[in-house]
Amino acid sequence: EERPALVIPDGVDAAAVGEAAAASAATAYAAELATLKDAVDTQRSEIETLLNAAKTVEQATAEAATTANAQAAIAKIVSALDAGQPFDAEITTLQSLDVGEVDPALTAVSADGVATLSTLQSEFPDQARKALATARASGVEEGQQGLGGFLKRSLGARSVAPREGNDPDAVLSRAEAAIKGGDLNATLTELDALPEEAQAAIADWRTAADARVAARAAADAL
Repeated sequence: EERPALVIPDGVDAAAVGEAAAASAATAYAAELATLKDAVDTQRSEIETLLNAAKTVEQATAEAATTANAQAAIAKIVSALDAGQPFDAEITTLQSLDVGEVDPALTAVSADGVATLSTLQSEFPDQARKALATARASGVEEGQQGLGGFLKRSLGARSVAPREGNDPDAVLSRAEAAIKGGDLNATLTELDALPEEAQAAIADWRTAADARVAARAAADAL
C-alpha cells in the first residue's frame, strides 16, 4: 500500500507489468514471512529454555527443602534416642517427605523411645550378678571348686576388673568394662559367650540394649 504509484510508459503492456509487480510483491511477502517465522521459532526456543530453567530451579528448591526437613527430623530422632524420649512425630515427618522406607528398628520404638546408655550402664551390675548366680546355680564353674568357689557362690562374689577366660565371671567382667566405657556393641558381643541359662536371666536387659543399638544404627544410616 505504501508503494509509489506505478507509472507505465507508453507502448508497454500494462497487464504484463501488473503481473510482474504482483509476482515481485508475493516474493517479498514470502521472504518477510519466512523471516518472521524464524524469529518466532527463535523466541519460542528461548521461552522454552527459560521455562525449563525455572522448573529446574523450582525442583532444586523443593529438593533442598525436603533434604533440610529430613535432616532436621533425623537430628531430633538422634537427640530423642540419646534422651530416651519418644519420636513418633519425627517418624511421621520422614514418612511424609517420601525419603524412602524408614527402618523398622526405628518405627518399632518411636512411640516409647529406647533405654538410654546411662540407664543400661547403671542396671548392668545387678544384671551381671543375676546372670552369674544363674550360671553358678546351673553347674560348677571352671576353677571354682573348693572353699573359694563355695564362698563366691554363697556371697555372689564376682570379678569387677576385666580378666581373660571363657567362664561366665570372666565374660561378664569384660562386658561390664566395655559398657562402662560406653561401648555397648562390645558388651553385647561379650554376652553372646554366656551359657544359655545366664543369657536367659538377663534377657530383658539384653532386649533393651539390642533395641538401642539397632535404633542408633538405623538413625546413622538415615
